[in-house]
Amino acid sequence: MKQLLFLLFAIALFSCNRQSALEEQLINSKWVFYKGTSLINEFDKWPPTYLRFYDNGKVKECLISSEVVFMGKKPAKIRDDWKYTSEKLTLFGKEFKVLTVEGDTIRLQRGTTNFMLYNIDKTYPKLKKGPGRCLGG
Repeated sequence: MKQLLFLLFAIALFSCNRQSALEEQLINSKWVFYKGTSLINEFDKWPPTYLRFYDNGKVKECLISSEVVFMGKKPAKIRDDWKYTSEKLTLFGKEFKVLTVEGDTIRLQRGTTNFMLYNIDKTYPKLKKGPGRCLGG
């Protein structure tokens, strides 16, 4: 009987507060938030910052060329602004519908506008070197 109770207790512990696969993917990577549906011919519009998601609901915006974003002369604050629930990602106080997760790209929609979160883990070293680097690898 004690073994059965222990087993039930262990199952209850492991089932509580589990992260979804999408949340785990967000937390373990660097992401560029991009307005649009494609990376082709968009190099001039590529954002200079990336996002780091943390499991405590915080998100940090960083310059691709360094680890910290500076707004004027003050470092940017880490914000308490992300949450994922039932196919919706809330980011910076705005709710986005998660359309698809395709490898290194998460496609989002807000109203009629499309957005992407693009994983730059593989391309980050080249992007960090500055302009003129190809995103594809």
